[in-house]
Amino acid sequence: MRRFNHLTALEHLLELDTTIFKEELYYPWYIQTGTVKTLSAIWLMLMTVVIPVLIVFTDIRPLIILIATAALSALLGILYFLTIQQLKKTAKSEALHQMMKLEKKEFMKYLEPFVPDDQKEVAHRISNHVDFSPKEYISVTVSTKSRVLHNTDSFIKDIERMFAEKELPPVIESDWQYSDTVFKVPESAKQNYERMKNSSTFNDKFTVPPEVRVAIIAKIKEALNRPALGRE
Repeated sequence: MRRFNHLTALEHLLELDTTIFKEELYYPWYIQTGTVKTLSAIWLMLMTVVIPVLIVFTDIRPLIILIATAALSALLGILYFLTIQQLKKTAKSEALHQMMKLEKKEFMKYLEPFVPDDQKEVAHRISNHVDFSPKEYISVTVSTKSRVLHNTDSFIKDIERMFAEKELPPVIESDWQYSDTVFKVPESAKQNYERMKNSSTFNDKFTVPPEVRVAIIAKIKEALNRPALGRE
């Protein structure tokens, strides 16, 4: 099994499809806007059409009609809620399974030196004990990716500082090991997102154009190899 090193962990971080960490995509198969609209339409029709007709044209007591309507509304709501909960559980299980695939290749172990200070304790626990909740893993991964993407220059300086203080070993090109781990949002989730993204609050700020990713990785490689080159 091919595993990560510091460089490939950073490369993989930039390639990670972090949209699976956003709840609007994380649970795409439970956000059924069509179902919500249908249930709302049924309820509205009961309240504005069926109930008045039954009250006016039948001998059924209005109180019984209202009680039956309330009970039906409650039943529809409970069924929908239970369905959502079950699908959310399935979605969490799938995402956690993908995270565990990364940890078997020691992704967090090699990413740990680069995570923000407020996430280091969680990252250390994940890398040493493989003990984490999806929420913790998401927080560490997304915050680290945000740091690399949005504070690249200070991140590079931090890599250079860690080398100077011998917190990181030099990464020589011949030692690079590439992981073949795939971590992607399911295609069905992407299709559902495409249908609803115009009304969504999701901010896709972690999608990195290839040329930007290449430029950042080039800077990181230079910083990672500088100590080794300095000894030649």
